[in-house]
Amino acid sequence: MSAVARTEQPPLKAWMRRFLKPEAFTGYAFISPALFLMLVLLAYPFCLAVSISLSDRVLGEPGKFIGIGNFISLL
Repeated sequence: MSAVARTEQPPLKAWMRRFLKPEAFTGYAFISPALFLMLVLLAYPFCLAVSISLSDRVLGEPGKFIGIGNFISLL
């Protein structure tokens, strides 16, 4: 019979051990709603600005998509 070599699992990295501690998890749970809110409040205006810059929008009228035509006209 041949013996099967048993290998040990590598130890968890230090950052992973810190993340898995209960107090670290609690901290992430408390800060995640604030981070989510900040992401939404930053992402929405950014996406809206990109949308407006790629359209021929006039105040009060729906704009049509013109792609990078606005930027070409600047050159």
